Amino acid sequence: MSYPAYLEALLHIKDMQLTNITLYPCSILTNDVTKFVPKKADFLFVDGQKNQYGDYLEKLESIQAKENQIIIDDVIKYHDKLD
Repeated sequence: MSYPAYLEALLHIKDMQLTNITLYPCSILTNDVTKFVPKKADFLFVDGQKNQYGDYLEKLESIQAKENQIIIDDVIKYHDKLD
């Protein structure tokens, strides 16, 4: 977890005047993601431990909308770390 990166993301979201954005400065693998997202999400950005991306995607299935977009950070740069 990178708390400074989380704070920087909050600043960018504010600068872009985006609304209805939720950031999770915690592991979705050890926390119930449905407690943070009460409804289905139509856009998901995943950035975390590269070797756990498969686990992240499984956890996110419960909150993703039928038609959604999932962006996963650094999959090309760190392709050797992905399961």
